[in-house]
Amino acid sequence: MIQYVSGSQYNPDYNTVAASQTTQKLSNTQGGGTGTTGDYLAGLIIVPATATPGAVTVFDGATAVLSIPAGTTISSYYLPVGVYSRSGSWNITTGASVSVVATGQFT
Repeated sequence: MIQYVSGSQYNPDYNTVAASQTTQKLSNTQGGGTGTTGDYLAGLIIVPATATPGAVTVFDGATAVLSIPAGTTISSYYLPVGVYSRSGSWNITTGASVSVVATGQFT
């Protein structure tokens, strides 16, 4: 069975997170919204700028729930996540020389 999700049911957002950011909130207005419990994080596009990028950490509220270690490549890649926040807004911290595009449905 294939379920179709129309645009009115799922209107995805994306946020860009520059390198060396500390707990940048993911929201429906690129850092200007509130973000809250129940926001959906679909995935992350990890974009290293050098062959020795820093780590990326994803927070659910104040709790670190996912850490992507420093890489050894310049290739960008997509990391599917597919989870809802349980304790607050999604936040991302990026290390040096690595940025992120986060996709999902944020408030």
